[in-house]
Amino acid sequence: IGAAGQLGTELAPALAQRLGPGRVVAADLKLPHAPEGIRTATLDVTDRPALERLMAQEEVDTLYHLAAL
Repeated sequence: IGAAGQLGTELAPALAQRLGPGRVVAADLKLPHAPEGIRTATLDVTDRPALERLMAQEEVDTLYHLAAL
């Protein structure tokens, strides 16, 4: 969450490099083009049901909350 910000744009590619392609989901209100191997989702962090759906659908086991509120 917060993947389009300064920290997210650096963390997501680093995680993808470490974990392998397709293992990282980057989410934010608006997302620029994501690097290869990173899945993306448009999401408002304040929409808890949408966040829970995304986490279940993508089988997320770790969440990095980088969004400004």
